[in-house]
Amino acid sequence: MSALCLDDPAVDPAPRPAGFDTFVGEGIGRLNGVDGSLLRFTFVDAGEPGIGRDRARIEIWPTGADPSTAVPVLSVDGLLEEGNIQAHRGQQIPVGGKIRVQKTIQAFDGSEVPDAPLKGFVFEVLKSGTRNVVGSLVTDDQGSAESSLLPPGTYDVVETDSRGLVDVTGPTGSGDDLLVDAGQITELSWINKDTTQIRRGTLEITKTVLGPDSLPDPEADRSGFVFEVLVAGTQTVETTLVTDALGTASALLDVGSYDVTERPRSGFTDLTGSASAQIVADSATAVAWTNLQDTTTRRGTLEITKTVLGPDSLPDPEADRSGFVFEVLVAG
Repeated sequence: MSALCLDDPAVDPAPRPAGFDTFVGEGIGRLNGVDGSLLRFTFVDAGEPGIGRDRARIEIWPTGADPSTAVPVLSVDGLLEEGNIQAHRGQQIPVGGKIRVQKTIQAFDGSEVPDAPLKGFVFEVLKSGTRNVVGSLVTDDQGSAESSLLPPGTYDVVETDSRGLVDVTGPTGSGDDLLVDAGQITELSWINKDTTQIRRGTLEITKTVLGPDSLPDPEADRSGFVFEVLVAGTQTVETTLVTDALGTASALLDVGSYDVTERPRSGFTDLTGSASAQIVADSATAVAWTNLQDTTTRRGTLEITKTVLGPDSLPDPEADRSGFVFEVLVAG
């Protein structure tokens, strides 16, 4: 039989400071006349009144069952509907502590994946610097897993089954060792990334062409302008966009930062130069781009009509009017 009084930082048992709020233990006993059954219990004093706040959890496994995989023959877990659990200050001799792992699954961009399945991730607890496994943890529906009592000391935690996800956190032994103190619960946040959860947003470019008067020219041709979208701070071209007749172009991009540039086009001066765009998931990021149309490229039509007069000084409709050559000179 082993038991431990713990001060869980997630529990606030005010107004009575007892130095602890959680009483956990386990032991071997007899079930239906057969020795070797396993009992585990947790009692939590969450303050007064105890009804609806204090929690009790009792689990029993038959002889030979593995509690990390087997279903207990008795499992009771819930808030008190009657009565009270009280923690009282007394002489305590802590014999160990616990490790609690909380699993979080993120998308490619680092945002938390809603409704991600968190149950069934497997961890091993090893004595620091060794391959000696001293405990195994399996997450519940909420992504939480808690070790049995561990002697005070340093430990490594590794995830043995990440279920195809990228393990961002572990193993803990690759950095600082995990310290377990007597009478304490050591919290450990564990993050995995689901690289299939790539969230995207839309980049929308709108072209405006100014006339010689520096005002938008609604008659200007805004099609065919070419833009390059680069990963921010690099020369890596993510995509190339070409404006349509309305001067618009768009693309669906992964969440992140991008630089936008326009390829030079004869007859137009680029007034924008470059732009930065931050793509946000499931949203549209607008980029406005302005060019000034050079006056030399604005054109109209000169139409010449030839008339040939006959001897009577009247227009001769039968006269040959082809082949006459004209020169058009800039005035002056």
